[in-house]
Parts: sequence; C-alpha cells; structure tokens
Amino acid sequence: MTPLDKEILIEQIPLLWKSNNNIVRSILTFRLVGYCLLLLFILELGIIFIPPDLMNPAWEFKVFGDLVERIAIPLISLCCIFYGEDNLRSKWERLFLKLTYWFTLLFAIFLLLLTPLGIVNSIRIDRQNTQIYTTQIEQQINQLKQAQAQLAQVKTPVEMEELLRLTQNQVEPLKIQTSQQLEDIKIKFSQYITASINQINATTKKAQANQRLSLIKNTIKWSIGALVSGMWLICIWSRNHWIRQRLF
Repeated sequence: MTPLDKEILIEQIPLLWKSNNNIVRSILTFRLVGYCLLLLFILELGIIFIPPDLMNPAWEFKVFGDLVERIAIPLISLCCIFYGEDNLRSKWERLFLKLTYWFTLLFAIFLLLLTPLGIVNSIRIDRQNTQIYTTQIEQQINQLKQAQAQLAQVKTPVEMEELLRLTQNQVEPLKIQTSQQLEDIKIKFSQYITASINQINATTKKAQANQRLSLIKNTIKWSIGALVSGMWLICIWSRNHWIRQRLF
C-alpha cells in the first residue's frame, strides 16, 4: 500500500465511522418501532377477545375479522424486531426475543386454524339470519292474512269501520255511507293486503340477499387474509431460526 493509499484510507475512516453509527441508530429505531407496534397489537387483542363469548358464531366471526383487519400491525412489528438478527442486541432482549419468536409460530397456526372455523361460522350465521327473516316474515304475513280473513266476514259498514280502525290505527276511521262505498273499500283493502304481502316478500328477500352477499365477501376476504398472513408469519419464523440456535 502506497503512502497515498494510506492517506486516503485514513481520510475515509471518519466517514465510515459516521456511516456505521447511522446504521446502528437506524437498526435500534426499527426495533423500537417494532416493540411499540407489538405492544399496541397485544392491547388490541385484549379489546378483541374481552369479554369472550365462545360458541357464539357471530362473536367468533367478528373476532376472526378483527384479527385479520389488524394483521398488518404484527407483520410489520415482527419484521422490525427481527431486523439485524443478533447484532447490537441488549441482554434484556434475550428472553423477549425467544418469546416473540415462538409467539410468531403459534399465532400463525392460530390464524390458519381460524380460517375453516370462520367459514363454518359464516354458514351458521347465514342459517340464523334465514331463520330470523323467516320468522319475521311469517309473523307479518299472518297478521295480514288474519285481516284478510276478517275482511271476508265484513257485512256492514260498522264492521268495516272497526276493521279499518284496528288494522290501520285510525283514530277517526272513514265513515262509510253507502253499500257501494263499502264494496269499493273492501276491494281496495283486499288489494292493499295483497300488495303488502308481495312487498314484504320482496323486501325481505332483497335484505337477506344483501346480507348474504356481505357475509360471503367478508368470509372470502378474511379467509384469504388469514391464509396469506399465516403463511407469511411462518416464513418470518423459519427465516429467524438463529434465535433458537444462538444463546447470544
């Protein structure tokens, strides 16, 4: 090495030292961000799971969705925590790193197991919704059919006025003067009942179809998100095997 080379090398040493310090600060910042994000996610887990309502498909499905919607937080935090492997690690990190390492694997398995459970719960929720809609529509249609049966028995204007008062909640029902007026009202009321039944059926089917579509979309989105996130967590876990191999 020539004297000129030595002089150039000596001039570069402060620059290299400064660059190394910058890298060290960046690594420590990354890890600090990772720990903070992981702590925030653990707090979110408490909010998601408390109070528990196991065996309730609606609660389990909501937990499934909440976890997947927040999965970006642990993914980013783990990448930041494991960044730089065992370089510049403090002593207090030893146990915490091992716990985080195995938490990554367990959480990945948990997400993968939640996927089929989420699909099953979506089917159970759809069946419950169908039963609720069926019960509601039967109650409403039965009330209208009862009014229709009462209409068939109406013979006088007084009976028609009483029926209108009971079914239409009229404080001062229409005064029927003639038999022709009575027949016209009976025809219109019968048409109203038929139209109401048709409207109830159409509205209920549309609402049920919209709710089912939303359920299917969420199931697909969350299932794919859980599968992708679970596989990515396993990838992070497998690529950081140095944690279990080295004792620092």
